[in-house]
Amino acid sequence: MKVTNININILKELLEKMPEKTVSNKYPNFEKWIKVTRELKRIFEIQDNWANQKSTWTEALNDLIEKAEEKGIIVLRNGVVGNNTHRKLNVREFRGFVLYDEIAPVIFINNNDTISAKIF
Repeated sequence: MKVTNININILKELLEKMPEKTVSNKYPNFEKWIKVTRELKRIFEIQDNWANQKSTWTEALNDLIEKAEEKGIIVLRNGVVGNNTHRKLNVREFRGFVLYDEIAPVIFINNNDTISAKIF
C-alpha cells in the first residue's frame, strides 16, 4: 500500500478519536533511553525477557507490531522502492526509522534486514 498525504490524513482522523494518546509527546526533551524503554514496556504490557516466551523471532516481532498498532502507532514494512522489486532497500543505508507525529506516529521497517534487527 502506498501511503500518501490523503492516507495519512484519514489515519490521523481515526487516531484522533482514540481515547488515550500513549506515546506521542511524552518525551519532548529526549529523556534517557532507559526511561523511554520502561515506559514503552509498560504501555505495551511486556515484561523483561518477553521474547524468550516466544517460539520464534518472527512471532516476537509480530507481537510487538500488534501491540504498537493497538496503541495507534502505524507500522509499515517494505523492502523495495515503490513497487519496483528490482530496487531493493539497502540495509546499509537504513534499517528502519520513526516518523514522529503527535496523532499518527509511524514506524517503518526495512524488510530486507535480519529478523532480530527488525525489533529495534
